[in-house]
Amino acid sequence: SSLLGESWALHQVPPGVMVEERISAGGIDDTAALEFKTIVIWGQVWAADVRCGTRSLQVLGKDGRDLLDQSLHPSLEHVDWRRVRDLAERLGAHKDCFRVDIFVSPSSPVQT
Repeated sequence: SSLLGESWALHQVPPGVMVEERISAGGIDDTAALEFKTIVIWGQVWAADVRCGTRSLQVLGKDGRDLLDQSLHPSLEHVDWRRVRDLAERLGAHKDCFRVDIFVSPSSPVQT
């Protein structure tokens, strides 16, 4: 339960810093993976901030297109937006507001 309306974590988890290993797409240069920081509200994606490393590429709406002009950054053309959105919505179901981070390879697989 909470004390004075504050979360359990504020009272139970000691302060500190956690450092995670960098998630890369692999390959010989350890290219940064595309990171879709999706905002899910009551089980529906409303937006996604797409980043490659520390650089923001584009902010997408729930339809997978740019929020302002409906464009799509060329480096995102290979991404299966429906799959990204569906995964985020499954993980964010039954929650009022939830952020789901999904990592995708920055380039499409090589076709042989």
